[in-house]
Amino acid sequence: MATFKTIKQLHDMKRLILLALILLPISLTAQTTEFSKDVAQFEKLSEKYADNDAVTTMSIDRNMLAMFAGDNEMLDNIGTVVIILTQDASIADKIIAESNKIIRRIDAEQLIAANHEGQNIAVYISKDEDIITRIMVTISSGGSEESGVIAISCRLPEDMLDQVVKIANNL
Repeated sequence: MATFKTIKQLHDMKRLILLALILLPISLTAQTTEFSKDVAQFEKLSEKYADNDAVTTMSIDRNMLAMFAGDNEMLDNIGTVVIILTQDASIADKIIAESNKIIRRIDAEQLIAANHEGQNIAVYISKDEDIITRIMVTISSGGSEESGVIAISCRLPEDMLDQVVKIANNL
């Protein structure tokens, strides 16, 4: 498990996890329970780095989400949330490069690209007709700040995309 050298690094880590958790309620309002290929490629990437002490990996499935949300039938619309983060720049470069390969392979559309205080943040989506099936966020700091990827499988109607953009822009 990664350790945090400064309060700012811990704060940045909390912000990234918060982004993933904020996106969850939006995707809970999806209308169907059928999922795409989920985020299996990101789960494999997470498994690759799971034993590395410099990397924090987390995979949250619907059963774990149910523990937080209680008995909520909307949870049927959530697949898995995968979070892979590190403060090690050389490992971060590899994680981001591998994530970008996956993103290109699934032909995801870039929704947001932002550079703030040295952190490059990009949000991608993949769709099945007018339903968003995956939301992926890459965070690259190029230094000792937290870097990595957050991938969420969902069934989100495309018309709810504006809500995702507003939330991401406010972080």
